[in-house]
Amino acid sequence: MTARFHATVRSATGLALRKGTSCEVRSVLRANEQHEVSIRCGTLELYNSTDLLEGKAQLTSEAREYPGKAGTSQASLAWHDTGTRSGLRTQASVDTQGRVAVAWRDAAPSFRVEIEVQERSASYEGTFLRASPVNDR
Repeated sequence: MTARFHATVRSATGLALRKGTSCEVRSVLRANEQHEVSIRCGTLELYNSTDLLEGKAQLTSEAREYPGKAGTSQASLAWHDTGTRSGLRTQASVDTQGRVAVAWRDAAPSFRVEIEVQERSASYEGTFLRASPVNDR
């Protein structure tokens, strides 16, 4: 399943992105927790977990699923991919329940973009879980 979270730029340094620019956090969710995550603002891809890693990474992730209307679901996502690196793969931290995501690169050309993100994804059909979705509301 692909979960899409609408987001907007809160602040950006090192890239020509204005506050309020539309963004999307996208995650391919899998029951085995081998999720994929990307962050795009405007035409710029700020982060993609499938980019080649050159360096070190500490990766933690958690996705929760909630029942929606008539066979649909929504997800929340916590994703933290940090560590010293070079090359294409940037660093990212996403906490949709906290309504924040950040993508950055320390190596030149460096940048940091802070994003306000939806708490839950747009609805999608089906479920990525093998078990029943969580119902906490």
